Amino acid sequence: MNKFIVRLISNVLLILLFLTSCSYAKKAPESLPQIDPSARIKSVTFKQEINTPVMALAAVIPEEEMDTHIENITPNMPKEKALKVMTYNIRHGLGTDEQLDLERVIDTIKSVDPDIVALNEVDHLMLRSQIQKQDEMIASALGYNLAYGYNINIGGKYGNVLLAKYPIKSWVNHKLPKHPLSEPRGLMEADLDIDGEVLKVMITHLSIKEKERPEQVNFITKKLEEVSQPKILMGDFNNNPSSEIIKQITAVMKDTAIKEYNTFPANNPKKRTDYIFVSDKIKVKSSQSVMSEASDHLPVVAELVLQQTED
Repeated sequence: MNKFIVRLISNVLLILLFLTSCSYAKKAPESLPQIDPSARIKSVTFKQEINTPVMALAAVIPEEEMDTHIENITPNMPKEKALKVMTYNIRHGLGTDEQLDLERVIDTIKSVDPDIVALNEVDHLMLRSQIQKQDEMIASALGYNLAYGYNINIGGKYGNVLLAKYPIKSWVNHKLPKHPLSEPRGLMEADLDIDGEVLKVMITHLSIKEKERPEQVNFITKKLEEVSQPKILMGDFNNNPSSEIIKQITAVMKDTAIKEYNTFPANNPKKRTDYIFVSDKIKVKSSQSVMSEASDHLPVVAELVLQQTED
């Protein structure tokens, strides 16, 4: 019987709502209390005068008689992830004073605290660097994940290194084109897991021979064009910013240098040979060289913003 009366009252109120909707819509909208959209509507008792049909309906219909479901709906929105990256040709730890001191390299990196680091000219069990496992020593001292793409293996090894605070999901070291008698060069290609999304990181060190670099850059740009996800290319390119080699790269990537700076030689920098390039969807907040006597090159550091998809 009670349910019958409740439904009867509900129907009457719905009729009243329909009849008064036109005149009610013409009135200036009144300020209504804010309602938490995540909360389920409950039956309430109003001590104050009920002045809208909708509020009256909510007041007389018990919760169990309602079929109301309100959800928070948040669309997928891009979120920003700040990253600090560094590229550094360490010359196997040989400083501007011609003294071997890997600790200075470690201290230089530590002072910047980058999330991702590209290193060139890293030795592993080479006589010239006192049989040090430099890749492992640096990674261990700083607590980074490590990938070592060596290009020379004569018992001891020599090549490029990727260090990252984030997981390195996979990586490969491509051999770059060269003359048969020239020093081997490589392009490291790695996938990093940045909070569940893939960031492609590439590291290289181009030939000192001008005739070899165009073919090497052709190889690199083709690799870049194969990658659809956000990407970073870093390393020592042995070319100045106005060269055709760098122009070829900036046709498909952005140079992070907002203002020009030099990186070589470290004790009196006169030219820039070390670069950080990013794809279009990565924002650049800053880019600069860092003073250090740990190598004949200065490191370059860029602050980036990576666009990610909100969960």
